[in-house]
Amino acid sequence: MASVVKFGAFELDLQARELRNRGIRMRLRDQSIEILSMLVERQGEVVTREEIRERLWPDGTIVEFEHSVNSAVNRLREALGDSPNNPHFIETLPRRGYRFLSRAEIVAKPAPIHERHLAPDVPQPEITATARQSLRRVVVATLVFALITAVGVAGWKLMHRAGAPPIRSIAVLPLVNLSHDDEQEYFADGMTEELITELAQIEAWKVISRTSVMRYKGSKKSLPEIARDLGVAAIIEGTVLRAGDRVRVTAQLIHAGTDTHLWSGSFNGELRDVLTLQRTIARAIAAELRVSATPGTRMPLSRQRPMVPEAYEEYLKGCYFLDRSAYSKAALHFGQATLKDPNFALAHALFAEADGMQTFGKDLPFSAKAGKAMETALALDDTLAEAHMNAGDDKFYGQWKWEEGAAEFRRAAELDPASVNTAAHYATCLHVLGRWDAALAEFKRALDLDPVSPRLNVTFLALLVDAHKYEQALEQFRKAVELDPNNRAAYAWAGLTYELRGQEGEATSVYIKADALAGESAEQIQSLTRAAQTGGLRGYWRKRLEMLQDRAKREPIPPYDFASLHVRTGENGRAMDMLEAAYRQHAPRLAWIRARAVWQRLRSEPRYQFLLRRMHFPE
Repeated sequence: MASVVKFGAFELDLQARELRNRGIRMRLRDQSIEILSMLVERQGEVVTREEIRERLWPDGTIVEFEHSVNSAVNRLREALGDSPNNPHFIETLPRRGYRFLSRAEIVAKPAPIHERHLAPDVPQPEITATARQSLRRVVVATLVFALITAVGVAGWKLMHRAGAPPIRSIAVLPLVNLSHDDEQEYFADGMTEELITELAQIEAWKVISRTSVMRYKGSKKSLPEIARDLGVAAIIEGTVLRAGDRVRVTAQLIHAGTDTHLWSGSFNGELRDVLTLQRTIARAIAAELRVSATPGTRMPLSRQRPMVPEAYEEYLKGCYFLDRSAYSKAALHFGQATLKDPNFALAHALFAEADGMQTFGKDLPFSAKAGKAMETALALDDTLAEAHMNAGDDKFYGQWKWEEGAAEFRRAAELDPASVNTAAHYATCLHVLGRWDAALAEFKRALDLDPVSPRLNVTFLALLVDAHKYEQALEQFRKAVELDPNNRAAYAWAGLTYELRGQEGEATSVYIKADALAGESAEQIQSLTRAAQTGGLRGYWRKRLEMLQDRAKREPIPPYDFASLHVRTGENGRAMDMLEAAYRQHAPRLAWIRARAVWQRLRSEPRYQFLLRRMHFPE
């Protein structure tokens, strides 16, 4: 049999008698390794206790056989993150023996050994269920900071080591949840985001945004391939394991170009020691990271104050749903976080964002509750970038106070220059104001932080179209669909590019592709195709307008949507009527009335010019 066998995230080296988790050596006694070897060699079969006795004690010597086997199997289960009640790897057959459940695969060549000594096994203390539940929530957040400290210090020292190439860019791959509990995924994702946020505070490194790295969750790509995609010099990967009342976080720093291991660490936390662990981490951060912190910046108060465990758990759930654009669920959890901890500024700010995305989708201004949450976040912590970003949204899109809103977006970007979200908001604000060169520069900075984000790449495509950079726009379109072949918005912007270039045939073809990706029925696609064949591009838009009018009989449609179709069918008067209706509703999307290329057909209209004056756009 080959010397290395792989199952799940684990590798068992039968020659070296070692178990590794993603290359990290797990400390196990010989008896546990021997039992695991027997089980893997006969996967799917029952290995009897008598066979184990003969393998471990071939000379017939038996010292506390039952206790020794039980202890060895328990240690093995802990290392694998397995549970006797719901096993994924080792099944117990009472009074008979054990069976290996997972599928083990032969690895042709043994993986290189990166030896990291983990903390020895410690007997588990008795702890009440209530304390266990509460402290469990705290330990997850605490261990993130331990990981940050070790990775930050190791990377900083590597940069200054004689002869070592400097590490200027890092990507943190999604931490792997080894608990075999899908409900713990938000913990793993939340810790990944916290790690990215904290590492981004170190001036020496560019840290890739969460939205780009999350694309590689469960990816089969090699680390060098991922690094090339993201344009980074180093990769951090790791795992999160909760077994009973213990949590273990492992991480390793890999030089991406050579796939060489540079550093690794493992952190074990017992719930009863969480406060001691917190104090140790705080001392380590104060002593070690002071040399690498960005000069002149302030750490937001919300990241300095102690967390209420229940509030922090709700916050992590909110982030999980916000990342997936499930805004109503995200707002619900952020709201719960603020109820459990009224001084949680970041939760207030993100509630405002999640609630604001719901109203923006309906082309309505901020709700009163979102506005209150934004004000509360700023009152609690005026150094919080997210709070200033929300204030910018309200002033810019909600109140059309252009310069005041731009100042808030700029302040957010200054407070958190490593945040792709603040960079994208500021870039979009510059886009709306038609400050093309500044918008292009800020979008490129955002893309440097988040290079493979489909949404950001399409937003940049839209800017190129509105700036009349059509060749660059088509090049960006090809990049966007390479990242996401089913990106409807990318095809829609490509269609407008062809339309503005006078290439009507190409435009209708791409527009219909966008309609199909949007989920239009086969009958509707056929109808749009026939309309384009008989009436050209204008016929296509008339059919789209007819379909929207039919939809309006079943649900409310914002006037801005009707205006964008009327202007394309040449009905400028009707388009202005709809824009006037949007103005009376103070629709946030009306902010785009001057920047979007589609509205250039109205620029000679007196009513259009009068509308711009009433909206008080800056020169």
